[in-house]
Amino acid sequence: MSDETPKTLHHYTDSQGLLGILQNRNFWATDTRYLNDTQELRHGCETMVAALRKAADQQAPAGEDAEAKEAAVARTTALRFTATALARGQLFDTSPHGGAYVTCFCEGGDQLGQWRGYGANGGGFAIGFRTDALAELAHELKPQGDDKATAPLPKPQRVLYHPKDLERRCATVVEKILSFGANAAPFSAGGFDAIYICLPALAFMKHDAFQHENEWRVLLINRTNPNLKFRSGALGVIPYVEIGFPAHAVAEVVVGPGPHPELRKQAVEQLLDSEGYEKVPVRLSTVPYRP
Repeated sequence: MSDETPKTLHHYTDSQGLLGILQNRNFWATDTRYLNDTQELRHGCETMVAALRKAADQQAPAGEDAEAKEAAVARTTALRFTATALARGQLFDTSPHGGAYVTCFCEGGDQLGQWRGYGANGGGFAIGFRTDALAELAHELKPQGDDKATAPLPKPQRVLYHPKDLERRCATVVEKILSFGANAAPFSAGGFDAIYICLPALAFMKHDAFQHENEWRVLLINRTNPNLKFRSGALGVIPYVEIGFPAHAVAEVVVGPGPHPELRKQAVEQLLDSEGYEKVPVRLSTVPYRP
């Protein structure tokens, strides 16, 4: 797996999704509990809990210094509190502590598996986004009343599949929690902050059966009640959040290998022009797939 960040990431969708994304200049970040991977957030949990408990066992203070002992107790308690909360599934069920919402991309813009799974069985489209421009993403929140606040989002990150990669990410999480020091007491702000270090990491861990997707994600963590919207889906009503993007973030559109590709290409070119997207190329899929 390359450590390089691709210049373009693609989001596969059907014609309705293409229209909504390009006309509204936003895409949907879906609550991870409603995605097609039944182990979302849970897959890396066992590895995470083991890493937290191992680190807790290693926090014995050196010497008899009272302050050092107090700090060691605080670190140990924070690690064990976080491990227990994860083991009990505190982040995976309905919780007042918010949740994880993601928008999914992949590295390739013309992948057969993606056309079949997410691109209307070849009749859809892949929208290519400039990765550097995705760093400018913003999410409009309405925390109180009608006032709006624009919150920047983290850059897209690669999803991890290999067990060794999961272990390394968990080790990084432990280091961050330990950096809280004596402030990471259980049931305090520090303790819950420790949980919210784990949550983003878990959102980028998936079963290796999905490895062929080469997935990247933009993640939004909601600690407060977000400006939620709802759509119909396979599980019924699906919560999601809209994430806006700048027009120059769109690098290209790929037309799937479905029927009438030239006509579909011309329609997309007209759509891009009418919506003010400048010099965005539209190309045809080269996958020899007949839906």
